[in-house]
Amino acid sequence: MAQFLNRKHLLHDSGFSLMELMIVIAIIGILATFSINFYNKPEHKVKKAIMGLFGDMSKTRAAAVKDNSEWAVIFDLAGEQYYVCSDPGADNDWTTLFGANGNVIVKTVRFDQYDAGILLDSTTFGSNDIVFNPDGSCEAGNVRLTYSGVSYQVVATNNGAMRVERLVAGTGQRW
Repeated sequence: MAQFLNRKHLLHDSGFSLMELMIVIAIIGILATFSINFYNKPEHKVKKAIMGLFGDMSKTRAAAVKDNSEWAVIFDLAGEQYYVCSDPGADNDWTTLFGANGNVIVKTVRFDQYDAGILLDSTTFGSNDIVFNPDGSCEAGNVRLTYSGVSYQVVATNNGAMRVERLVAGTGQRW
C-alpha cells in the first residue's frame, strides 16, 4: 500500500504549474527585448558588414593561393557593393567587370543586405580593387565602411595580412 501511495503522490507532483511557466516566458521575453535592442545599434550593423567583407577578402586570398592564380575583390563605390572575381577575363583587366571581356565573378555582395544605410565610404586600393597573388601577397591599402557615424576598415598589408580596425568618428584615426 505504501508503494501505491508513493506512485500516486508522484503523479500529482509532476509537471510545471501555470505560474512557473508564466515566469519563464516573462524572463525569455525580457532577454529577447534586450538582445533585439542590442543588435539594432549602428555599431553592430556596420561591424557585421565589415566582418563579412573581411571574411570574403580572406577567402579570396586563400583561393588565390590554392588555385595558384590571381583572384581579386573589386569595390563598386557608386553601387555600394563588391565583387569577388577569380579571373580578369579575356582582356586581362580586373577593372572590366562585365561584357564579353569581363571578369569571372564568383560572388557579388551589396551592403544594403546588411542595412540600407551602410556606405562603402572609401578605398585606398588602386583602381578600387585588391588583387591577391598566388603567393597570398597583395597591394597594401584599406577599405572603409560607415554607418550612422560609426566607421570600420579592413587594412591589408603587402604580404596579404589583414586586420579590422574601428575608427574614431570624424577623425579617421584608429580607435
